[in-house]
Amino acid sequence: MFIDDFEKALLKYPEKTGNVKLFQELMADLFPHEKKWSNLMVSLYKLQIVEHIQKEKELNNAVFYAMKKKLIDNYATSDVDASEAVRIWFEVYGKKILKKTCSFVMDQVPELALPDELGINKMKSYGDCVFKFNIPQITRLDDYIEATSVLTFRISDPSIKLALYKGIFIDKLGIQYSDQYEDKLYSRGVGLATRKIACSIPLNGKHPGLQRAKIFLQILSTEGAIYQIEYVIDDTHKVKFEGVSKAKINQKVHNDFKAIIENNHNNSAPANGGAGGSTVQSERVIIQVPEMEEFKKALLREKFFLQKEGGRKYKVTDGKQLNIQRGLATYVFDMESELFLADDAPITLHVGANEATGSVLVCEEFSITVVIDKDFGSKINSATISIEPWKLLEAQENKLNSITAEDKIAIKIMRQGPCLITKDPIQTILKGQDAAKNKISKSDITVIWGPPGTGKSYTMANNAIEFLTQGKSVLMVSHSNISVDGVVNQVIDQLKAQNKGSWLKSGRILRYGYVRDEKLAENRNAVAFNYALDKNPDLKNRMDILQRKKKNIKKTAPYSKELDAVEKELKSLRGKIRSQEAKYVAHADMVATTISKATIDHLFDERKYDLVMFDEVSMAYVTQIFCAAKLAKEKFVCVGDFNQLAPIAQSEAKKLLQIDIFTYLGIVDANGKLHNHKWLVMLNEQRRMLPAISAFPNKFIYNNLLKDHSSVSVRQNIAAKMPVPNEALVLVDLAGTYCASDKNLDNSRYNIISAIIAFALAKQTNTGHSKEEIGVITPYAAQARLIGAMVLDELGSNAGQIACSTVHQFQGSERDVIIFDSVESYPGTQAGFLMSKNENRSLVRLINVAMTRARGKLIVQGNSQFWLNTIKDKNNLFLRLMEYMKKNAYNIEHAKKKTLEQMLLNLDFGKNVRYYDEANLACKRLIPDIEKAKNKIVISLPSSEMNLEFNKNIYDALLQARNNFVSVYVKSIDYKSLPSNWKKISCASENAIFPLIVIDDSIIWYGLPLARGRFKGKDNMSFVDVVQLCFRLNGKHAVDMIRSLTDIDMKVIDGIRKPLVAGRGALPESDSESGNALSGIHAYVNKYIKCQICNQSMTVVRSFKGKVYLKCFSGDSDHNAFLTKDVVNAYIAHTNPTCPQCRGYIKKCGVSKFGLWVMCENGHYPKADEI
Repeated sequence: MFIDDFEKALLKYPEKTGNVKLFQELMADLFPHEKKWSNLMVSLYKLQIVEHIQKEKELNNAVFYAMKKKLIDNYATSDVDASEAVRIWFEVYGKKILKKTCSFVMDQVPELALPDELGINKMKSYGDCVFKFNIPQITRLDDYIEATSVLTFRISDPSIKLALYKGIFIDKLGIQYSDQYEDKLYSRGVGLATRKIACSIPLNGKHPGLQRAKIFLQILSTEGAIYQIEYVIDDTHKVKFEGVSKAKINQKVHNDFKAIIENNHNNSAPANGGAGGSTVQSERVIIQVPEMEEFKKALLREKFFLQKEGGRKYKVTDGKQLNIQRGLATYVFDMESELFLADDAPITLHVGANEATGSVLVCEEFSITVVIDKDFGSKINSATISIEPWKLLEAQENKLNSITAEDKIAIKIMRQGPCLITKDPIQTILKGQDAAKNKISKSDITVIWGPPGTGKSYTMANNAIEFLTQGKSVLMVSHSNISVDGVVNQVIDQLKAQNKGSWLKSGRILRYGYVRDEKLAENRNAVAFNYALDKNPDLKNRMDILQRKKKNIKKTAPYSKELDAVEKELKSLRGKIRSQEAKYVAHADMVATTISKATIDHLFDERKYDLVMFDEVSMAYVTQIFCAAKLAKEKFVCVGDFNQLAPIAQSEAKKLLQIDIFTYLGIVDANGKLHNHKWLVMLNEQRRMLPAISAFPNKFIYNNLLKDHSSVSVRQNIAAKMPVPNEALVLVDLAGTYCASDKNLDNSRYNIISAIIAFALAKQTNTGHSKEEIGVITPYAAQARLIGAMVLDELGSNAGQIACSTVHQFQGSERDVIIFDSVESYPGTQAGFLMSKNENRSLVRLINVAMTRARGKLIVQGNSQFWLNTIKDKNNLFLRLMEYMKKNAYNIEHAKKKTLEQMLLNLDFGKNVRYYDEANLACKRLIPDIEKAKNKIVISLPSSEMNLEFNKNIYDALLQARNNFVSVYVKSIDYKSLPSNWKKISCASENAIFPLIVIDDSIIWYGLPLARGRFKGKDNMSFVDVVQLCFRLNGKHAVDMIRSLTDIDMKVIDGIRKPLVAGRGALPESDSESGNALSGIHAYVNKYIKCQICNQSMTVVRSFKGKVYLKCFSGDSDHNAFLTKDVVNAYIAHTNPTCPQCRGYIKKCGVSKFGLWVMCENGHYPKADEI
């Protein structure tokens, strides 16, 4: 506490009270974050308060007010601050240190009388209590402190009653504020004994800070006890539980409790025979819904899983600032770990010693976009993100645990929903937008099945306006920000078309939360933050001034204290605007936000809306549907498509959590069979795709229920453009090429040839279309990152013109042209999980979303040989798509007319990728690259069927490079069959999948040295490449990505990764016939470290969990031992090894709580068995 620290400082440094400069330094050091109070203490010192206190015999009212007036007159201090500052000096220096009598009286809140035992023998848990409290949410509003929490009865006795008696707030200066309550009585009802608690503590016109303050809540119980729960608020505004104490109720408290019970009994009695209603929460009896119990257990298991796996910091790299809006900065990062986070999930970003708080804008596998409250500049090379994803699940759990009889719609969905399946044929389902509107008007619950392009957003906006016209309230929620923005934009457009634009200016319709749509973000009326800012011109002007000041400071002193001060004031200012924003949202007729925000934000705790609409429900947990339905007063509308993406869960409970609302209600079963339902209506007319594109999903996914609206014919102008003019459906068949596919260390698949061609097709398409109308979709994150790297090399800051991602990023959006790269190919013998398994109909959803994003042209890319000869499941939807397109699409292929070769010649691969259709030309360009090499050349050989005559020049150039002290490393998956001269410079490796030459980590050649590529299929079937492809890549991002994905600098022997390199200017040790000779630390340990039992050589091995240790494989012992730091450091001193990541020298090895660590001179930490 401030007053305690001040006393300790004066006692520890008495000499510093004799010199103004020393005292000023003392205050600055003591309170670096409390500048106001530090200045007040110094101001009083300058006014000679020390001398005044020393000479006065008694510190009475006259002395107090004289000193206070002096401070106000000289330093223009407020009355409240002057009183507190003088009081602190008098009580600390006068009363406690000099032992002076203090008789002055301040106008402040008196201490509350408590039973004597209360506060003594504080317990750290609720073990001996009849109840427990959740950590409260503490909010400071203009004139009071608000605390909200959840109270849970821990006993089953229905006669026990509890009352919230007093709330006490003590700020860091020791000043106390409190209130006593007369209407907060709680009793255990039937079912779950949980109550929401809310109390306010008046501040009497003062403005205390929350940091380092304490909160006390006093609870009375009919068992004759009073409890006091204590919380403390730390410097980050985090509330921490300090303990609970218990005492017997004294007579005064007993009388107060009796009055509370009588008062609540009188208020809850019916008046005049009517159905009386008390405003007291004790009348809202929480009930238990058996249908929910399994889902709540599943939420709990998922929460525990995330707490175990997700409660840590994740490293993010290559951060780029996308924009700054409303003082908030948006950054996109690459992630080292794959994450699945909901939009609006809270995060903390750590950059060096600085940190910023914010939320997730969008998170998709290995990429995350966040909105934070601090500007770190245009780039952030490396940072860490702290996340607590279970908080959203916890919020759902709390909502479900507070369901009462008032939540009729939520209960009806839970209990009656699965029982309302009908035997009517699915063809008789109600169809069309008019049917949907009619259904909503007549039913309290409506489920709208809306396939892609059928006008879901339009229908939701239309019905929202209809309800607003009737004077009713509307809440619209969705899983993603982009979906929410889409509906709000529709509302705006329709209001303007109906000449009702004035509704927007009055704050009746507000988008709450971060806006992803750039156009909507600029709207001054519909975006809640913008509306609040414009309604508070003083705050707006101050923010504009600070933004300009910040911009100017960054030009001259980007890391100054002055900039930190501006950032802090901006953060405080945003908090004030947020408070105003919440008030406007609370009174808006229509609110649109994400389901995450609606669940976790306390703004939605009490209010119900006449109509609640939930978009993209296929992606939501069933429990999220119930949470949203809990907010509905009259009507609840689910909108979505069970053939689009499902919810994401990661624990063993995912089988239950991945059930969407359509499956829960029985509308669709696990096999995809459809059933009619009393709440169901379908939007069946699509206005997005040309018929050539919609035909496949309509036939194989939508049971021929989908119709093409006549307006789609305008999309023909898209099909008329490049590539492949006048064709809407195109298959690029890579059969006959060496389009190898592999998976990286994260088990995500990629295909270099397929990526290059997809990139070139997108680039060619981009020249004939509007910006940001081209999309490249792939099932795998690794492939999306590779294509994205090529796009970034080509377009730089304009890379956003071509959207490239996995299917999750495209849910809810559409593009003129979609290129769907299937990735899968040989040498694998089966497709990856995403493209072969259909658990929870995942493959159907993936293919459907990918295809139906396209308006006018869909290009599908894949290796037909692989799909037609490898996939055993003939019901695999992509196999069906491949078969369908072979018959119905325009085919670009080697077979028949060799249109594949012609397309490659005509494609523009850009400034960083060069295609060579003749190997001789490629070789002539390669030799100068080898001759210019300065550091190293790494070669990957997947085939031993080499053209020796053709490759002689390449081989000779490599030998010359070695003589010029360039390190040359060659690895081959078919080492034993290599020609003898190549065998001399090669080693065996299981990861030499691609024909690559990597020169100085800056140039990559694909397709050389020249060799016959051969894929082996099932039943001894063999496929030889007949289309020779040679590419040269020199784009930095693409080269780095290929090096990383292929793990080019490592070899793999028996599944164990080992360093490919042995040192600068040297060839790998590979004298043995197998090419598997040990190198690096493996060779050192095998030569020098012996088994303590049998004295045989030890071997370095890595466990399944990644731990490196020593093992003796002698049949006599089979002994394991630790790989110690002494052994590793001896190896480092003996051989001077290099880092496999950067070629820097390894400096040392050490031990932490996580095990051995090895560090190179450039700060990298490779595994011990990789050096």
